Amino acid sequence: MALQRKLRALGYPNAETFKPTDEGPFRNLVVSLEDTKIRFYAEDERAALRNTENRKWSTAFVKYLEDMECPHMAHADSKDLQSRLIVVDWLLGRAIALEYSDDAAVYNQAQTQQTATSLGVDANSDTATALIKELATLLKLPVVEDVDLQWRGVTSTLLERFTPAAVTYAIQHPQEKHERMSLATLPLGFDTGDVTLNTAAKILRLLHIHELRDLQTSVNQMLAGVQDLVIRDKLVN
Repeated sequence: MALQRKLRALGYPNAETFKPTDEGPFRNLVVSLEDTKIRFYAEDERAALRNTENRKWSTAFVKYLEDMECPHMAHADSKDLQSRLIVVDWLLGRAIALEYSDDAAVYNQAQTQQTATSLGVDANSDTATALIKELATLLKLPVVEDVDLQWRGVTSTLLERFTPAAVTYAIQHPQEKHERMSLATLPLGFDTGDVTLNTAAKILRLLHIHELRDLQTSVNQMLAGVQDLVIRDKLVN
């Protein structure tokens, strides 16, 4: 369950047994997230939240969400499961984002080291740096001085372009070539009057199209799975 995964990611105790509708654990979670991860209020402003036995705690909690401009205020004072899940998920998402931003360099370095270790090389060596830049050039990626960024860019590109299906298709169609379209010649459909803004708009449009394609692939896979289940059910019955 997504809720438990996020709790585990934050190192929260009893993540597996946590239930949003259990008032005591719910209030304790809110206090813990604010004290250790979110830290939106100053230390002396958290007294009302920390007093979890106070009958006016819900009022303090609603104000807390309002102060943070939570987009789910319609669910703030509700105790039903769906509302609690929505609010808790938002708080956990905020906590995880802040946790990452606090130690972004550490996490990024750890990811780079993990990738390099799996390849059996020292990611920080001059040899590895030269090779990763050469690979970026072969993949037609921009070469940058930030080695961590270069590793992540090359890794992401390899995972996206060299899927088993893509490799199989390339082997079966060795003569097929794909024309690369220049961003400068890509039609936008409107003009902002500024070259930089036009370029940014083209990039955003391409990213949006890419996301739509990924979504369509996921939907197709889901439909195929449902159809498979229906066929199996008919065969069994």
